[in-house]
Formats: sequence, C-alpha cells, structure tokens
Amino acid sequence: MLKDKLVKNNEELTDFIPIFVGLQNCPSNHKFGPAIRDYYLIHFVYKGKGSITDKTGTYNVNNGELFIIRPGEVTTYIADSENPWSYVWIAFKGSLAKIFDQKNTVYISPIDLAKRVFDYIQDDCFDAGVYTAILHELVYHLFYEKQKKDVNVSKIKQYVDYNYMNDLKVDEVAKLFGFERSYLFRIFKAKYGIGLKEYIVKVRIDWAKKFLADGHSVVDTSFMVGYRDEFNFSRGFKKFVGISPMEYKQKFKK
Repeated sequence: MLKDKLVKNNEELTDFIPIFVGLQNCPSNHKFGPAIRDYYLIHFVYKGKGSITDKTGTYNVNNGELFIIRPGEVTTYIADSENPWSYVWIAFKGSLAKIFDQKNTVYISPIDLAKRVFDYIQDDCFDAGVYTAILHELVYHLFYEKQKKDVNVSKIKQYVDYNYMNDLKVDEVAKLFGFERSYLFRIFKAKYGIGLKEYIVKVRIDWAKKFLADGHSVVDTSFMVGYRDEFNFSRGFKKFVGISPMEYKQKFKK
C-alpha cells in the first residue's frame, strides 16, 4: 500500500500541477472523512465499490468509475462492506483545475486510465509531466469525447429502432459502433435509464403489442419483432406485459 507520494515539481507546468499521487486497497467499511482540502483530488476506482458524500448528496461508485473532490468541499467516503474498493488518486492544482467545477461528482473512467496510473505508481514514476498528461486526457474524455459518444449512443438507439426485427446481438451492435460491451451498457443506461439489451426487448414488445392488436397471429408477430422462437417470444412478452401474447390478442378481438 502506498499513500500520498509527492510528485516531482516541474515549474514549467501551470495548467495542471500534480501535488501527490497514491493508491490503496481498502478494508471493508474503511472510511475517510469528513475532510476538507485546498486542492482537487480525483480517485480512480479499479476494483470493488463504495460511496462518497459531498454537498450535493451521496453517490455510489463502482469499479471503472471515478469521483472528484474539489477544494473547500467537505467530503466523506467509505468502502463497501462486502466488496470494498481499491483506487488510485491524483491531487492537483493549476490554472485549468477549475474546469472540474463544471462536472458532477461521479463519472465513468476512461478505459485503462486507472490501470495506467496504477502502473506509473508501482514503477515509482512520480514525474509531474506524466500525471499532467493523465489529467489532460481526462478533461478530453469528460468534456469533448463524451459529446461524440453521446452522438454514437443516440445512433445505437436509432439503429435498434430501425432493426428490431432482425437478429440483434448486443455484442455485435457494440462492435459495430466501436464499444466494449460493459462500457456500452454503462453509457447507454446513463443516457436512457435502461441497458441496451433491455431496450431491444422493450422496442420489440412495444411493436408486438401493436401487431397483436392489429390482428396478427402470435407466430407471425414473434417473427416480425425479431424472435425466431415462439416460446421465447411468449415468455418474454408475458414477463414484460404481465399476460401472454394470446391473452393480449384476445383483448382486442372483442
């Protein structure tokens, strides 16, 4: 365990000035705070989970996410009792640091960013330039790359809307749009409140209800909404709607 290792000062750096870095494998219910700081602090969670409380509320943080602590804020964070988190952190100041004031407390971390910080620390690399580059990359991810990802996520939703009748597989859709499956799940759910797999089912069932109401048979409807097995369709329909497709169809015969 390594905590609060000072970064070598570099007077040429002014936009982001790393102060110290560290890493910790926390025991169950490990608590830090309440505390207040005069610098920014970003934790990258690479294992387990926990929660952080600041002036805006309490937030759960999971593996693959990060949380931001800002100067002048009172914060308390605690590791989960069953699956306590491990994280790395960067403390910093600088002329561009206030850009993080515009962000929320918890965000999805760029893929492999936490691992890179972990590797740098493990290799006893405490050069300020390395961690400044990490912070610049994070800013790009949170402010600019996110805009492009939002567009791509919207395109994925549109793709499902127009192709629900085909044999859609989440892995293939993710690959088609250049996403890793678990990452796509997180950003799709963050934007629409539902995972991609669940959204595909929702679109298919919504159309199935319309087709059944229009008088189409259960067998034809199952094929028209992308199911190749009537039993799987009926089971999924009942789970989603509460009654079987045939019962739903009978409602409209009257």
